[in-house]
Amino acid sequence: MATDAAKTVIAYNHALATVTRKDDRVEEGAMLLAAQANWSSFLQPAPMAIALLGQLQIIATAADFSLQDASPKDGFKYMKYPGSFRASLVQVSNEGWKAFNQAHNNMSKISMYSSEMPNKVTDSLNLLVKGTAPEIKIVVKEDQKKMMEEETKRRESMYKEMKESLNSSQKLFEKTAEAQPSGWIILGISIVESLSNSLSSVMDIASRNLNTIRPQGGNTTAVAGTSPAVAANENVEVYSSAGIILTAVTALCVVDNEGKVDWTKVRDDSKGALWAAKILESIKQNIGAPNTSAALKAIDICTKGIKIATDLEKLSGSFNPKEAELATVIKNANDLAKKAQKFNAQASFSQNSAATQGRGPSVFNAAKSAVGSKASGSAVKNLQFMMELSKEKLNSAREDMKVASDKLSEASMKHADILADMTKLDLQKIDYDKIRIVLQRAIMALGELREQWGKLVQFFQSINNIIKVALDDTITRLLDTYDSKLQIGGVTLSKYMQDALYSQTINAHKISYLVYMISTAYVKVSDEYIMDRLAKLGKLIALDPVTQSSEIEHARLELNQGCSDAQVGIAALTKKWRDDLDASIGNRMEKVSEILTMVLPPPDSNEQETTIKMIQEAKEVVKNTQKRDDRDDDLFT
Repeated sequence: MATDAAKTVIAYNHALATVTRKDDRVEEGAMLLAAQANWSSFLQPAPMAIALLGQLQIIATAADFSLQDASPKDGFKYMKYPGSFRASLVQVSNEGWKAFNQAHNNMSKISMYSSEMPNKVTDSLNLLVKGTAPEIKIVVKEDQKKMMEEETKRRESMYKEMKESLNSSQKLFEKTAEAQPSGWIILGISIVESLSNSLSSVMDIASRNLNTIRPQGGNTTAVAGTSPAVAANENVEVYSSAGIILTAVTALCVVDNEGKVDWTKVRDDSKGALWAAKILESIKQNIGAPNTSAALKAIDICTKGIKIATDLEKLSGSFNPKEAELATVIKNANDLAKKAQKFNAQASFSQNSAATQGRGPSVFNAAKSAVGSKASGSAVKNLQFMMELSKEKLNSAREDMKVASDKLSEASMKHADILADMTKLDLQKIDYDKIRIVLQRAIMALGELREQWGKLVQFFQSINNIIKVALDDTITRLLDTYDSKLQIGGVTLSKYMQDALYSQTINAHKISYLVYMISTAYVKVSDEYIMDRLAKLGKLIALDPVTQSSEIEHARLELNQGCSDAQVGIAALTKKWRDDLDASIGNRMEKVSEILTMVLPPPDSNEQETTIKMIQEAKEVVKNTQKRDDRDDDLFT
């Protein structure tokens, strides 16, 4: 007979399924990524760079001079006409046009390819859910062959990281399956779910690369492979275990809703507490020697959890265990559960993981038939915690969006000030110092553009590696495990790998949605504000300052107005996107809260307040860590 807690867990599983369907997961994931992406910031420097190049072209009509006297020791590397400042500017404009034209064409192709992704994903998911083993083998082997034919050399560090995560996940599944006690289907399902979510964490590496794009004035690292980029990913393996740790620690909370110890959790043939201890020991071994604060926290929680399981086992062997000793162990278990919740929240904020974690079809089907399984009041409290975390993650996305918007406004004001200074320049009184000032500003604008684009290139490279390499490796494992009989909570190893591929496919879909949004926005801005104005720069150098002064002045005003129009256009595009996204996030928060609250008992007010505070503290830990990483970036720029 299922306990009240077990019934609540089962009802929650059904409710969760209604808010984490494929489209829900894609939409929510894309919302969180988009809110943090600061995608509009890489559009901003382009119009300013064009305006400044144009101003320099106009200035050069009045004064041309040689750059030979100021040449570097080994001469100019890229400059073809150092004898003429004017000719050099023409060269820069031409190269700029080529770069922008290539960017426009590439973004247009990316937009077209990513728009085709939804249909391909739908076909893939239908095959994974409805296809038989032979059918899946035939299709994925053919796709895998094509993928390998297209593949060249991959970035070894990322491939190694993703492959190690898959290895760790599969080994932990096998160890857990071998030691699974009877009567613990719900815990087993939770373990499989946590393992699947841990693999999704690896797919979120790409989104973090894009989130480091900042509006002008912020430091960013455009060169792949530098220390900050490495530091951003060093906790992936640790944080990906957070959900599994929380599930295992929850099994150590052996007090039922009436305040009595449920000894069936540690006695006889259903030693779920010791099973949880074995899981925690496996995680400790996977982490190895801790080299980050997150790893230290994970090791500490695992170590304490193992000790609690051992203490419970000893007490269970006593006919009449001492109440004081038992009370201490129970308190330690409950306190550790809180620490595990906080660590899980910290991992969730750090990894940009989904606010409402979905499930693969195999886990969902197993959860539907979990009647009669053991579940504690602590498991229900865990669900209440996860619901609060979901709401805060969505709310945090709104906050991130506002911060990005404020930074964009600051950058726009800076651009307006620069344009105002440009209009004050008198071509009749121009001198070398004034030219140098304008040139410095142009170089800074181009440098900012290069930084933003460099980070964007990293983002696209990461997506390329993740979708092709991670999915390819998961497909291989899926084919290799079809005959395995190992299972946890009714989910076989092959079904687990099938769910992993299902989740990774959905993640690829949500990332492609963000790619589509970025590339489409870029093409729109490029069409309206960049390419046409850039093409006109070459004509400015031919203007005669003596006979065509009115045309020159008109060109100056047109350049400034064009830049101003572009800033206004980008701001309007950003505002519409921000308003639409804010409304979508609000609707998602309302839907999740309404449906999940219906099946959960109302939380204790003090307990809820403590949970909210704990989640806020976890968020602050992640924010402070990111600020330190930002300061470290200064060393590499």
